[in-house]
Amino acid sequence: MKGRQIVLGQLWGREAAALMVDGQLQDLAPDLSALTPLPPGAVCRAVVDRLVKGQGGVFVRLPEGERGFLRGAHGLSEGQSLIVQVTGAATAADARKIANTIATSPLVKTAFAGGDPNWGRIMMATGRSGVELRQDRLALWIAAPDGDPLAIVRNGTPTDYRESDAAAVFALPEFIVHVDLGAGTGEATIWTTDLTHDYVTINADYRT
Repeated sequence: MKGRQIVLGQLWGREAAALMVDGQLQDLAPDLSALTPLPPGAVCRAVVDRLVKGQGGVFVRLPEGERGFLRGAHGLSEGQSLIVQVTGAATAADARKIANTIATSPLVKTAFAGGDPNWGRIMMATGRSGVELRQDRLALWIAAPDGDPLAIVRNGTPTDYRESDAAAVFALPEFIVHVDLGAGTGEATIWTTDLTHDYVTINADYRT
């Protein structure tokens, strides 16, 4: 069928509108109240269910049959597994600035290398990022890629977590560090590495 049409119907039992162009789905505007809200700080495993062009995001299937919607998600494909983190920076730019400061901090990277869950170094990097913060809103979680989050800091103060549990996460070859500012809906994700003695030795022993 040629032309543009708006088709009204239901999706998962809720009202939805679809934009059809020449018989193909171009945009989908669902009632998002049908979806599971994720509070700031939530970390869960999800599977990409459906890409939505006009909405600039994707629907995801969450554990136990729940569904969610990720705004501004790009470069994903249907059926892809991913880790979803909801952060709370005032803006995405603030979130990126803090994430980059943590990821490039030599003190944080050497703590990663030593398997030392030194949350003070992570909070220090957060504080020196230049982003305006309120200490009483800060939160920090760590987690294995497929594990439950371990709360390390809540409302700006350390929780009663067990050091052995935190050390077990830092001993993994890959893990998640999640900082929430409690300041808004801005978010960012960045990949980083540890910084070992061997890295320093190798890069100090040759000239380029």
